[in-house]
Amino acid sequence: MPTPLISAVITTWNRAHMVPRAIRSVQDQTCDSIEIIVVDDASEDDTVNVVSRLDDPRVRLIVNETNRGPGGAKNAGVNAARGEYIAFLDSDDEWLPQKLERQLRAMSAADASPMSVTSCWIEPGNGSRFVRRYITHRDSLTAIASGEMYNFGSTSMIRRSCFSEVGAIREDLTRFEDVEWMLRYSLRNEFLVLEEPLSVIASSGSPSRSTVAESTRIFAEATDSYLRTQLPEIHSLVRGSLLYENALAAWRDGSRARAVWVLCEMLRSSPAHIPLFVRRVMRKLGELRTHSIQA
Repeated sequence: MPTPLISAVITTWNRAHMVPRAIRSVQDQTCDSIEIIVVDDASEDDTVNVVSRLDDPRVRLIVNETNRGPGGAKNAGVNAARGEYIAFLDSDDEWLPQKLERQLRAMSAADASPMSVTSCWIEPGNGSRFVRRYITHRDSLTAIASGEMYNFGSTSMIRRSCFSEVGAIREDLTRFEDVEWMLRYSLRNEFLVLEEPLSVIASSGSPSRSTVAESTRIFAEATDSYLRTQLPEIHSLVRGSLLYENALAAWRDGSRARAVWVLCEMLRSSPAHIPLFVRRVMRKLGELRTHSIQA
């Protein structure tokens, strides 16, 4: 089989009933020269058999012997990829047919960035759907540090060489591993943002407060060493965005007093960036209102 231009990496765990839809959305892409790498992260259901039965020479199955988490599954796909570009897809999501073609065209332009993300459709699971568009920031680094969520797992396309320059995705983070990698990437380069929604993201529920707390702790410790002294403004933004995530998790958990306390700490620690966080809150409220009306 000739060397593909694009490696589509689908990561999955216990989603035998959903992964065929994700794979079909890659098979239906309007551009050619694609390999489809499905990384099964030690599933306990019938995922391996479901994928193995597919009659498509483009599909390659990698099975992790132990569960490595979202970062480990993506790293396994990156290590196996042969394409010049890598595009990630979570197994409960899907791509619109022109997704890869549109990104490839944008990234093939002169002086284009080696990474792109797209806007996306969000399906919260109640029969509704809305478009998530991103807040405009002055640069990619500020956007990531501010906590802008680009749905890395299903909207990104990245030159494979970037992983040699930036390093692997952290495997000790069960949340925000994509944000941490994009932060390291953005210290070196910009990425493109395509405004057209070209992925469909299924909202699979919110993480627990303890999961968010542990991941934000690891994230903060990992980034302190290279941000606190070298880029204090960016460090302040990162700290504020992590506090925001903790406040959101506490609010969802019913710990309203804790949520308010964390929000106050966020505003105290990052006063110059209050407008950014206000915009995030307003967008979140708008999304909640939208799918409440549509449900």
